[in-house]
Amino acid sequence: MSDQPQASSSAPQPPPTLDDLNAILATAVPPRSWAAWGGFILGVILLVPWIPFAFRGIAGNPGFLYGAIVGLGAGLLVTILGIVGILRTRRRVRRGRAVAIAALPLGLVAGFFQFAIGGVFFQIVGVKAEGDKAVQVLRTPSTEAAEAAAKWRDENGSARFKANVTPEAMAGWLTSILDQHGQMQSVTVDAKRMLGQDRGAMLYRLNGQFVNGTAPIELTIGFESNMQARIDDISVAGSSPRDWSPAESTSP
Repeated sequence: MSDQPQASSSAPQPPPTLDDLNAILATAVPPRSWAAWGGFILGVILLVPWIPFAFRGIAGNPGFLYGAIVGLGAGLLVTILGIVGILRTRRRVRRGRAVAIAALPLGLVAGFFQFAIGGVFFQIVGVKAEGDKAVQVLRTPSTEAAEAAAKWRDENGSARFKANVTPEAMAGWLTSILDQHGQMQSVTVDAKRMLGQDRGAMLYRLNGQFVNGTAPIELTIGFESNMQARIDDISVAGSSPRDWSPAESTSP
């Protein structure tokens, strides 16, 4: 036998290369689930009700309603992404299971939040804008009451109002209000009970300062099929053109 030591059968291995390390990391740490993370991030963004206000800047007051619908759809998209994320993160194939689970309720809450904010502002802003515009007819001089009443009925009255109030009744009512109270000088919002509801319509309550004193004004405002706010009724000190009759007309 030879006295020389035999060479080791396990020769030293070369150090791992960068590609080897990347391959090891790729198998040790699964990639992120972008569905999970995308849904979670979008859900957090939707917690700020910016969509209805963005659409309002584009389409006016109906934009609140458009934005509410889009915001609800975006919230449902967040929930769908969360479901996809949960499916993709099973068996640790991808990371992000916790945020995928969080995206489920987050999407529902954020979507309905956008919808609620858009719907509420659509009603409040529409009612206030239409009410403030409609009440200006009470500033009309009595000599122009007939013309102003006919124009007001055509431009501000809802289909329900026009079906129940003729141009003659509207002119007679406005003339009687001006004869009794005088022209309206200014108007203030009844802050304690500004808004209410009556059979699906909104009530907008104001206090009018007339030549002959102060009188409460109440407008019943609904929304037409084109989503425009229109007047269903107007009353001053309890007197409405729906209830007016020629007998109520007073002579100067």
